[in-house]
Amino acid sequence: DGTWTVNITSPSSGGTITAKLVDFGGNAKTVQSAASIETSALSLARIDCHEDDGAYNAGKVLNITLEFTKNTNVSGGIPTLVLNNGGTASYVEGSGSTSHVYKYTVGAGDKDVEKLSVTQINANGAQWCDSAALTSKLELTQAPAGANLDDTRTIKIDNTAPDVKSITARSSEGYYKAGASVL
Repeated sequence: DGTWTVNITSPSSGGTITAKLVDFGGNAKTVQSAASIETSALSLARIDCHEDDGAYNAGKVLNITLEFTKNTNVSGGIPTLVLNNGGTASYVEGSGSTSHVYKYTVGAGDKDVEKLSVTQINANGAQWCDSAALTSKLELTQAPAGANLDDTRTIKIDNTAPDVKSITARSSEGYYKAGASVL
């Protein structure tokens, strides 16, 4: 009657899938194909920065990274990171890898903070997915404890210019001629 019986043996994490087809006349056909079976969910591992620890002021560029547990594609929008000083970092590169880069240029009006951190991830229509097309709706709570930028790094934003409060000379008071040194 043209009916086929198919028995498929699937490996637990990947390898070769074998299907043996046998018709009612006893004719058999075996087909094999390589396969990969997705067993782990996509997640955010940590947030980091390419630049060294230290103080940064207006005009400086910081490349903040979202580090994923596996290669991750981003599509459908341009995600942004909201920072604890009121600044915003925008996605620039990394789709298809474990490290996605977000560019943040310190603005003249950005607040000073002792340790920069990410307070929110805005998808802006973007979706993150792995090679098996499993998507992940990212929320900052998905990062493991201790994995935000301020947990492991000391990136300080310092837009406050130094202010001279007073000047005191060590030389005695008096009158000095042009070219004389006053300490």
